[in-house]
Amino acid sequence: MKKIKKYGGLIFVSIFSLFVGLGALLTNISTKEETINSTDSSTISLSSVQQTTEQTVSARSVSDADIDNYIKGKQYFKPYDIIVNKVTSWEQQHFYVEYDEDAMGYPYYDSEATNSYIPNTYTFEKGYAYLVNAALADRGAGIFELNNGTARWNYEEVRTYASFYTPNIMEPLYSNNSSPLKAKGTWDWLGCDANIKYSNDDGYTWDNQEICSVIDSKWQSKLNDIFKGDVVNKYVVNGDMILIVPSENFTITRNSTSLQYAFEAYIHKGKLLEGDWTAPVIGGTVNLSVNVDNQPSLEEILSHVKAIDETDGEVPITVTSSTYTPGEMKVGQCLIHLSAVDAAGNTGTGVITIHRFDSTSPSIDGQDSYILNYDHDITLQKVLNNLTTSDNVDENLPLEVVSDTFSGNEHTLGNYQVVVRTKDLSNNYSANKTVNLAVKNQGNSVITAPKEITVTISSPLTLEALKERISVVDGYDGEVTNYTIEGFDEYTRTERSVGINTITISYTNSGGNTATATIQIKKVDDKAPGIYFDSGYFVMLAPGETFTMDQFKEQAAKVLKINVEDIIDIQGEYDTSTEGSYVMTLSLADDSTQEFTILVGDTNKAPSFTFKDIFSKIYWIVTWEYCVANFLHFNSWNWMNWTLAVIAGLVVLAIIGGVIFQKKKKK
Repeated sequence: MKKIKKYGGLIFVSIFSLFVGLGALLTNISTKEETINSTDSSTISLSSVQQTTEQTVSARSVSDADIDNYIKGKQYFKPYDIIVNKVTSWEQQHFYVEYDEDAMGYPYYDSEATNSYIPNTYTFEKGYAYLVNAALADRGAGIFELNNGTARWNYEEVRTYASFYTPNIMEPLYSNNSSPLKAKGTWDWLGCDANIKYSNDDGYTWDNQEICSVIDSKWQSKLNDIFKGDVVNKYVVNGDMILIVPSENFTITRNSTSLQYAFEAYIHKGKLLEGDWTAPVIGGTVNLSVNVDNQPSLEEILSHVKAIDETDGEVPITVTSSTYTPGEMKVGQCLIHLSAVDAAGNTGTGVITIHRFDSTSPSIDGQDSYILNYDHDITLQKVLNNLTTSDNVDENLPLEVVSDTFSGNEHTLGNYQVVVRTKDLSNNYSANKTVNLAVKNQGNSVITAPKEITVTISSPLTLEALKERISVVDGYDGEVTNYTIEGFDEYTRTERSVGINTITISYTNSGGNTATATIQIKKVDDKAPGIYFDSGYFVMLAPGETFTMDQFKEQAAKVLKINVEDIIDIQGEYDTSTEGSYVMTLSLADDSTQEFTILVGDTNKAPSFTFKDIFSKIYWIVTWEYCVANFLHFNSWNWMNWTLAVIAGLVVLAIIGGVIFQKKKKK
């Protein structure tokens, strides 16, 4: 217990230094963040003893006036200023956890035991400065080491002490500027070479090492006075210490945290001199989010920030540095560093953090529709290359393909879509851009066919034979066989009649384009007539001529303009070896009947037609055709030839008689 009490003072000093450091932030300690620059400079890193001197220090003496003049307005010398110049007297408070030996001979610690002293509450008072020190014994230390002072101690456990209380007194050091615990910074020891955790992004250049050396000496001397000798060596030199100067009374409350090892803490409480030691507090809108498309001016931002001093009221604010330029199209964080000085020379600092954001979506422009022939060379990449992105802040934004039905179908007829979007660096997405692509067959097919085909009526042209002479080729559809032939039915119906039939070949390809070609079928007569049809429905056959029932049905169907299958039945018989007239009755699919007369006889002789028959024009056509055909063949004359010959003879005789009569009359 004596050992603990001996070193308890050192622990108390360390914890007390921590509290005093926090208090300095909230009251008289200035929080101005700046970099010291001068011609005589040394550089100190965040490591407590690494420094590089860039020149030889002058050998002149340093007075208190030099020091006061040097440190005026410099935030990281305020702890020295408070400790050396503003505190009139110090009192020490010692907090600790005692230890005992358990049944196994190991040290036992209990922060709730009655022989321990860690208060349930502690109040930091306005008008005082507090230095806080603390230390923990190594967990491996035993009773012997603790009792004989040979235990290892962790001299940087002021944070552990702080964790016993709510709120945590360490938090205001870095985050909560509104806390009444105005402290800023922790030190390995208090002096010019202190490892000052002042700012995450600022460094410091020490511009007069001689003054720093004197300040360090004065500081250490003062701390030695406070901690009375070896306590300084144990806690101040090797351990953390915070300085707290509350701007108002502030109470912390013990929580349930327990310890499992020896602990000592010292708090030194020093009375501040009367006067205004509290710096102005800068508050208001110190965190601001602005859209890059609507950035306020610096004056507008400052109009929402005020610096209030507890003595002087509102005091002017000065911008010490700024990374904010209104109108700059950049996204990110900008800092505006501010300071305010009251009438007593206390300087308060603040930082306005501006978060510049972008909420404007980018856009996509470019060709949004294509009509392509099937043999085009457009690819997805070419489609994307024809699109451009634009944004109010960012450039060269990449395109993201949301969906794509075009790839893989580039040369297949159909309608396809490519949907793309983009986003800027602030994750603002553009509207989807849809590109429509229609792949079509835009060409015409090529039809190859003869312009004219000559056939005899005795050897009609079949459809298959016609198709063999036709070729239809399409660039996309390939060789085509399903083309359309028009006019061939008419040719078939009149295939035994001399004349010309026009056949039309057409094909509409997969693109809807129609190609056409025509063929003239010229029918010529290569034999004497044998079969004739007309409205009288006669069939004239020469004796012995071959004429089957199937031929009869086929010819009858053509005359009636029906299909052969529509002739259900035929009643009657004929004999081509015997001259005569044969009547054939046809039963048709529409329940009607038709009669055909088959005449078998010498076509050079007048057939024995009925009175009705002679009014059939086929009779007269056939008779006249044979009459003309046999005109030069006297032995083949028919009745019409003889009739015309008699009429011609009578006409000649009449003319001769008339001539003779006229001559006699004149005489």
